[in-house]
Amino acid sequence: MIKNHKKTYYLVIIVFFIAGLTLRLIRAKHLDMFYGDNGIQLLQSERILKGEHPIGGEISRIDKGSKNIIHNSTIGLYFYTLVYLLGLKTPTGFLIIYLLLNLFSIYLLFKSACIIFSKTAGFFLTVFALFNSTLISFNLWTSQSSKAIIFDSLAIFIFTKYLKNKEYQHYLVLTFIFSFLATNLYSPMYLMFPIKIVFLIYLIRKIPNKKGVILSLILGLLLISAPLIIQEAKTKANINAVTGYFLENKLKENQKIFFDKKWFEIFFSYIKIIIQDVFPLLTWTKTSSIPWIKFLIALFLLYAIITYKNKSKLKTLGIISIFIIFPLILISSYCRLEYNSICPRPFQSIFIPYTLLLLGGLFSLLEHFQKNKTNYWYNNYLSFYSKNSCCNL
Repeated sequence: MIKNHKKTYYLVIIVFFIAGLTLRLIRAKHLDMFYGDNGIQLLQSERILKGEHPIGGEISRIDKGSKNIIHNSTIGLYFYTLVYLLGLKTPTGFLIIYLLLNLFSIYLLFKSACIIFSKTAGFFLTVFALFNSTLISFNLWTSQSSKAIIFDSLAIFIFTKYLKNKEYQHYLVLTFIFSFLATNLYSPMYLMFPIKIVFLIYLIRKIPNKKGVILSLILGLLLISAPLIIQEAKTKANINAVTGYFLENKLKENQKIFFDKKWFEIFFSYIKIIIQDVFPLLTWTKTSSIPWIKFLIALFLLYAIITYKNKSKLKTLGIISIFIIFPLILISSYCRLEYNSICPRPFQSIFIPYTLLLLGGLFSLLEHFQKNKTNYWYNNYLSFYSKNSCCNL
């Protein structure tokens, strides 16, 4: 990238972040800081500062009737308390610090897209993340899911640093420690755990110092899991909840939950929601032309994928897609079993970092067309100039 163009590029990105922050602050004016999750987090932070240390973290139901409740790690509650302290123990300060952390997670994803794909991918990811009605609201929601996304985005960024220089194996260790922490902070993140484990095993097979990395990972994961281990030793809350859930669902064991007509309806409904959640045009506009716009964009991106020649970039896009599709299969099956429709809770939020990276990477394929266009005009001009030069001799 030319030096002047590079300065302009980063200036535009800075302007985008300022505009994104402004949009969020405008939305925050209409937010009731003591309503729902926001108020609960403030109360929990006050209790911890007064010396009341909770045994269990935030709760999530895993069944329709809320009979089986599992607890997240208490680390999440202490994270809220730290944010509350940084916000000078005020509701407004708490919200501003939390908002800045969410914007920082977007910045981490921007840098990740630049490293994995290109600056074009980073540009599009920034636009999708900052100027999106759904994500603006999500960034102001001090919840389990938004907190988990912050740590998962950090894990993705650290992993891109590892890809940049694979000699620094501690980056790989830190990637999975922070990713596992994100999992402990929001229960639906466990649906991404199997694919992350497979990916970890694949990566460890290719590094020379396997024993050192594995030992560091085990120690790190035990440290992160310590609050949950202590909780289960005292209460057995999560063990009883999960056991109870599967025992209850033995009654439904003959029910087909994979790949029937209803399952596909749920699966494709979630894909639609996931795309809408990160695509600014679809969250701000509601017109009859939207289906055609979606169709044309999809057709254009499909053509770009087919004609693109950089196999490594396409492989990366494929891997990111797996991180979306595999957990989505599990979510669709769970919703098929428990609700026979889309679940009422926002499961799709766990895909936000990966969907942003995927869309940023897909739109970076535009470089392919730009380069072809430049080469076309350059070659034709050169050919025309050469012919005229010969005629003038």
